[in-house]
Amino acid sequence: MPFWMKDTLIPLDLIWVNQRGIVVTIETAPVENKSLTQLTVYKNTLPAGYVIELNANTAKNIGLQVGDHIAVPSNL
Repeated sequence: MPFWMKDTLIPLDLIWVNQRGIVVTIETAPVENKSLTQLTVYKNTLPAGYVIELNANTAKNIGLQVGDHIAVPSNL
């Protein structure tokens, strides 16, 4: 699931979570004012079913790490 920051006005943490709720990748993406072809593409390193977007550095501030478990509702 690749993401880019086109037209995003605030920096974000992108947190990829697999189907079992395990965090597989965390990236902090700054605001980018570049042309479409120059934007950084952020993607997961392992298969994921969900992505959570938070304000930048939130994952670090709460101590979230790859391998941590996040409860994912079964009806998603």
